[in-house]
Amino acid sequence: YIVTRKLGEGKFGTVSLAVRRGTNQKYAVKVMPAYGDLEMRITKCLSHPHIVRLHETLRSHNSLCLVLDLCLGGDLHQWISQRFRKDKAGQLYRTPRRSEVATFVWQMLTAVAYLHHHKIAHRDIKPGNLLLEDPTTPFTLKLADFNLACNFRKGQKLSSRCGSLMYLAPEVIQRSYSERCDVWSIGVTFQDLVTG
Repeated sequence: YIVTRKLGEGKFGTVSLAVRRGTNQKYAVKVMPAYGDLEMRITKCLSHPHIVRLHETLRSHNSLCLVLDLCLGGDLHQWISQRFRKDKAGQLYRTPRRSEVATFVWQMLTAVAYLHHHKIAHRDIKPGNLLLEDPTTPFTLKLADFNLACNFRKGQKLSSRCGSLMYLAPEVIQRSYSERCDVWSIGVTFQDLVTG
């Protein structure tokens, strides 16, 4: 792979645009500490049109590289932010069409239903972890960033307080929750879509 430019950086790693030698296929490569095995193990078993796909893993003695679908449309947080405009009274939010909101919410729900069917809780659903696949057709979302995801058993209560505060279900704060916390986070994301 030839790394061409950095796409972003987060608490758990750096993501860069990379081109595979020989095929010129473009990917997102996430470089993270070697202890990111759980994200790799969870992501490698996923195959859904609205979840970022893991194509390959590369490992060195102190880091792990995940070769993932490339989504060049930015994330949903950026998409929402771009809908603000300024006028004399201040900033106004241009509410998306109902069909756009319905498309986004349906894609989020089908991705989470797939995860929960496979006994995986994402635990960090938020606009910043929902990527737009292509800037020319901005209505295909892919759920990304599985570093806080975990496997669960039916009826199991999870207790780790994790995720992004604005999107946490109340039971996560109380440290007694189930995979359904992901549905709450989708609801908050829906509110962001509608109200900005």
